[in-house]
Amino acid sequence: EPELPIAMVALGSTAVYAALLEWKEGMKLSKSFDGNLFATTYQDHIDILEDMQGEHPKAFHSIMHELYQCVRLVLN
Repeated sequence: EPELPIAMVALGSTAVYAALLEWKEGMKLSKSFDGNLFATTYQDHIDILEDMQGEHPKAFHSIMHELYQCVRLVLN
């Protein structure tokens, strides 16, 4: 069964983190989504996903496959 790549999920998670960070002070403060600024966050997400893949491969595959199916539904 196909699943989303770790890098894609990590990038999406990092983008959500950046969007939430804009509201940290209770109002939206626009910040650019700069790769250098969020490189550590992105790598943290990669590490978490890779750990999950190694420790719980069946659960990991189930989640990543479900995400893949959700994306396919949206795109079709």
